[in-house]
Amino acid sequence: MINLHPNNHRRLSVRETARIQSFDNDFEFVGSMTSCYLQIGNAVPPLLAKALGSFLKDIEEGKLKKESQLLLSI
Repeated sequence: MINLHPNNHRRLSVRETARIQSFDNDFEFVGSMTSCYLQIGNAVPPLLAKALGSFLKDIEEGKLKKESQLLLSI
């Protein structure tokens, strides 16, 4: 448990930043701390990538409802 104090600010750890971006706890980042922060910051969050992939797969397979197809035509 992290106890935060209103006057004692701290930087989020690499792991905390990764969890916010939806990386699993067992995902490994390699390199310096700066490199790890950059890897996380430049990455597409895994859950977003999964949702986008699923959406694109549904488009390809023609499984979208008409409402969703209308949004794509805009």
